[in-house]
Amino acid sequence: MSRRRTGAIAIGVGAATAVVLSLAGAKTPVVIGSAAALGIAGGVIAGRKGAGKRVSTTKQLVGEELLVKIKELGDVSKADLVRACGYVSTKKDGGERLNFTAFYEALLEAKGMNLGLINKSLEENLSVEFNQETSSDYLSFEEVAEELTDTQEFLNSPLGKAFTRLNKEGVRAHSDCGINTEEGLYYITSGGYKGPWVFFDEIDYGHLLESNIVSLTYGIGTQESVQILNDLENDSISALISHGNRVIQLLKEEGIDCDWDGNIDSFINVTLNYKQRHYMNFRQLFLAAYRHYNVGFGPNYEMLSIIASYIVVQGFDDEDFLESIETVFNTSKEVFKDKWIDLFKCNDEFDNLESKDEYSDVNEFLEELEWDSIWESVHLFCDEETIKRHIANRLEMKFEEVNFKKILNIKEE
Repeated sequence: MSRRRTGAIAIGVGAATAVVLSLAGAKTPVVIGSAAALGIAGGVIAGRKGAGKRVSTTKQLVGEELLVKIKELGDVSKADLVRACGYVSTKKDGGERLNFTAFYEALLEAKGMNLGLINKSLEENLSVEFNQETSSDYLSFEEVAEELTDTQEFLNSPLGKAFTRLNKEGVRAHSDCGINTEEGLYYITSGGYKGPWVFFDEIDYGHLLESNIVSLTYGIGTQESVQILNDLENDSISALISHGNRVIQLLKEEGIDCDWDGNIDSFINVTLNYKQRHYMNFRQLFLAAYRHYNVGFGPNYEMLSIIASYIVVQGFDDEDFLESIETVFNTSKEVFKDKWIDLFKCNDEFDNLESKDEYSDVNEFLEELEWDSIWESVHLFCDEETIKRHIANRLEMKFEEVNFKKILNIKEE
């Protein structure tokens, strides 16, 4: 996916985006923050003042009694609101579970909304096809296609296959979508798309490769939805609940372990039972590692891309491939630096740089490099198991047959 900076997303930037739900009719609005800021969206929502108030009851309030209690409580957090209205249960470990979904459903019923009919209507309309006939105010079809392109390596992974299923089911789903949530929201709703969506951005992608855990941002609609959100308050809540549950259902059907507490303020959390890094190539791992801890791109990013290219070039025979693996992973930091400077100069890599015109000569470029950062980026996501799996795939061997230390000429201790 290309990286193109945008000044602002469709309706604003981050937590400053004032998308107001006014869920319970309280005077203080609930503002959707950077985790989900378009149309109807789920994610992090700024808390209300007076979050310290706590009123508990064992009875789950419904109907007019529920509406009276909400008005009576006034300016409290949504967690305290749900708790005070009795929508609390006990977990197996004795902890408290707040039943947000049941609370929202009861609130809708109390306001005269038939959740069953709303959900049926939603299911009939969620599968929105991407429309190539977009307005000139939006990105072109070609631009959207470029920005919303997942790597083949991601699509080959279990999570990637689950995202493919989501797209087939009418939910626009993409990985590594935008540099951050703000930019991801811009891309996922670009082209005038008004349907349901789910994504994680580049920052989330780094956490996924590091921990096998990722939080998904989800929502429905684009800028036009926001303009009429207050008039569609009940429909909006129900639609987002249904969308969240639908995403959970489809992911689980594809074997992805995920959970969501039913609270429209919360992310959908995914925990993988495999390592996502095992599906990504070395270039993707190096660059993702660098971006995980660094802002911007620059010369370090370009050098990492060049180093990775010596490993992933398919034209190399097996001997050259293994030699490049050893050159990258079985050296000290100083030897690593010296080797790659020599290769960079000998192969005239400077002439192929996109940023060549920014430097007076090759030496100025090399002086800009931060070798500690480059070294750390090479090794962050490339542990022994990951390297062995890449070797096994390249040599068409079973993972268990790969003698890592012998191949890399690592002496036994």
